[in-house]
Amino acid sequence: MMGFMPALRWTSAAAILLTLGTTDVERALKIAKGSDAERSRFHARYSVALDVTRPDATLEQIEAITELRRAVLDAEDRHRQGEHVFTVRQVVDAVRPWRGKVTLSLRLRFNPLNVLVTVPSYEIALGTLGPVPIDVRRNPLYALGSGDPKAPLPMYGAVIEADFDVAEVGQTSRDVRVMLDGKVLARTTIDFARID
Repeated sequence: MMGFMPALRWTSAAAILLTLGTTDVERALKIAKGSDAERSRFHARYSVALDVTRPDATLEQIEAITELRRAVLDAEDRHRQGEHVFTVRQVVDAVRPWRGKVTLSLRLRFNPLNVLVTVPSYEIALGTLGPVPIDVRRNPLYALGSGDPKAPLPMYGAVIEADFDVAEVGQTSRDVRVMLDGKVLARTTIDFARID
């Protein structure tokens, strides 16, 4: 593989990867081709429970998406679409925009009677002093339409994604806070030394 180097790892074999190497992508392909139970076990390590400050059904879950996990997700998606022969290079190319990043993804579910027209400005923060996100995306989730093209589609939820520099996050436990309008709604801890 041209210009493709083995992964630089922290000291633990199960720590977050700084760079995704050929061996790591091959492992991702093997995981993606594994049984449903094996894939479920792999993905379960990346989801963490939220400790909400007050009861709130809006906050569903938060999960980490590392480069390795993104490679597994890409390969799984290719399999679902019936593409069973693809190369390490194709997966590397697919995850290239995420090189050096770890994404925290927050899934929200809104009350069905909501009148939201845009996604509220939820934020995901690591620690009290950073690192700060490189990028944040707020993606609305809409219900299926009634067939009337003029009828507005109700927003039933959203996915907030915050990308962080993987080197700044490092191999450590980090306090994660979910905030809205400067108020902490929930918190949890993610141990980046236990995921890769």
